[in-house]
Amino acid sequence: MAEKKNKKSPVNKKQDKKATGGKEKLRRFITLISGVIGAACLGYFVFYCIQASNATRQAKSLSELKDTESPVRVRNKATVNLDLLEEPPEILDEYQTLYVKNKSLAGWIRIPGTEIDYPVMQTRNNDYYLNHDFEQNEDNNGSIFIDAQCSIWPRSENLLIYGHNMK
Repeated sequence: MAEKKNKKSPVNKKQDKKATGGKEKLRRFITLISGVIGAACLGYFVFYCIQASNATRQAKSLSELKDTESPVRVRNKATVNLDLLEEPPEILDEYQTLYVKNKSLAGWIRIPGTEIDYPVMQTRNNDYYLNHDFEQNEDNNGSIFIDAQCSIWPRSENLLIYGHNMK
């Protein structure tokens, strides 16, 4: 009698296969979706790393261009009071080449002891340099920029400088 209880009828076997087949299809579907999501995440990570590497390379090349293009020459050792000037002072020689490449160049920021050594940009649109580089190409790393409301000339005592993803 115990043997009869262990045996399943053909109808019960079909129902078990349907239940198992449905579970197997669901498992395969979830595995497929997980694989696609994993591949997409990996692709985005690789894209992000490439962009970060390109941004670092560009910052280094701009820094080298600034530093080596034309050394600063002291023409006059007299102190100049910029508040009395009616016209903005000339662009320093070391920044001339960079300024010719992009007229939005407002300055340069360097913090000793860190890797921060970048051009500082300014435009009328504060959002532009959030996702554009010095050469005005789209770049998720963006650039460091001064708020559009800040005045470089006439000189302001305070400048708001924005930047993100800068290392």
